[in-house]
Amino acid sequence: MSLPAAVCVPELRPLWTAVHGRLSTGRRVTSVRVGPLDEAQRDAVADLLGLARRPGTHCSVSLATLEAVLDDLGTDITEVVSDLVGPVGDRAAERARAEAERVALWEWLEHHPEVRGRPALEEWARQVRRAGVRGSVVGTRRDLEAALAVLARLPAEGRPLPTLAGEVLGDTHAL
Repeated sequence: MSLPAAVCVPELRPLWTAVHGRLSTGRRVTSVRVGPLDEAQRDAVADLLGLARRPGTHCSVSLATLEAVLDDLGTDITEVVSDLVGPVGDRAAERARAEAERVALWEWLEHHPEVRGRPALEEWARQVRRAGVRGSVVGTRRDLEAALAVLARLPAEGRPLPTLAGEVLGDTHAL
């Protein structure tokens, strides 16, 4: 379905960008603040909303009003901003998912048999946790798995580090 021409006016871009940003927070949205708007953008907002006067350079737009206008045009807010700006995200859900992944990582490290079996590693695990995830959770876990695999093979008396690295990590230069 193509969008009505009234919403595709280039001067409305700041409005759609602001609405997209607010909807992507994942929180309830009742209005959106947009601006600064130049004269043409202010005229476009007034025309779209059917306002008798041009709004100020910064204005607040009620989503209920915007939804009613878009409904009359045969479309909705999500369709408009998705087509004109991009898919609407849910940053709140993304943050919750990322936090759950970090919690799972630290639980895994804390309960890893190598950490549990060597009391000295418990403090190391706490320090690693305090340092936080560097890059991604997946990459951090991969690095921790490698470190713990090497620690599981220690002491490796008389074995050169490149040999140990090759045996444990498959790369003679990994250590």
